[in-house]
Amino acid sequence: MKHRIRAFSLLLIFLTAGSVYAEDKGIGFGLHAGYGVTTYEEDTDAFGRDTESEATLNTVIVGASVEYTLPALEKFYLGGVADLLFGLEDVEKWKEDDVKVQMNDISIDPAIFLDGRLGFKNSVGNFYYRVYGSFGWDGIYFRRKNFRRNGINTSDDVITEDFTLWRGGGGLSMGYIIDKWALDGRAAYSHYFDGEIGNSSQDGVEFEAKGTCLDFGAGMAYQITERMKLYGGVSYTYIKIDESDVQRTVTQSGSVISITQVVFPESRTQILAGVVNLTVSF
Repeated sequence: MKHRIRAFSLLLIFLTAGSVYAEDKGIGFGLHAGYGVTTYEEDTDAFGRDTESEATLNTVIVGASVEYTLPALEKFYLGGVADLLFGLEDVEKWKEDDVKVQMNDISIDPAIFLDGRLGFKNSVGNFYYRVYGSFGWDGIYFRRKNFRRNGINTSDDVITEDFTLWRGGGGLSMGYIIDKWALDGRAAYSHYFDGEIGNSSQDGVEFEAKGTCLDFGAGMAYQITERMKLYGGVSYTYIKIDESDVQRTVTQSGSVISITQVVFPESRTQILAGVVNLTVSF
């Protein structure tokens, strides 16, 4: 729960905020929403067996953005984006050495992406572009339940997994205006330089988390009025978290002491969604 409390305290992001033409000035606000799929995978051979999991979840995205053009430096801007992503419950399948060993239900409740930006924007004729540096925080909250093997329920526990990830990076977007329409595309890279992952089934264990995030998008914007634009497009995001170091946990029950080795496997998250965005500037 801690990442949700922290994020909502900052909330007014990252998948997309739609596009604002390079010549916009003042303050711009945007609201966006999307629907698509999230594929989540884990993979490790740290304990001698190749253990992997995979799940595909229908996904709902909602978010907001703000941008402020600096009065004394009209080509420079400050921006912020915030998104909530909900992965609707589906089945996660586990294998060891390509043999199915377990299934469980999984959902994302939710993922939160917060992004602050400092950028430069310009236009040449009908062509516009912008570049920016970014600093952000991402939190992903997984919920697993209904664990079963060979169709038989093995546990009624609900296990949660909490990702807290800090990142820095940059991005580039560009487009071409045709009358009231604009073709637009973007690409961004971020490095997760610090973070941790906690699992409710491993009390007291925090895995160090580092990794990479790539974000791409393409679409079209339409100038509804001088101050209002509507954007529609497709967004793709790839998040890779590196495998952690192996940790040892020690538990004691009476006179019996148990030592267990645990690891957070390499994980890969892919998000593909159609997104619409409405932007108003002042």
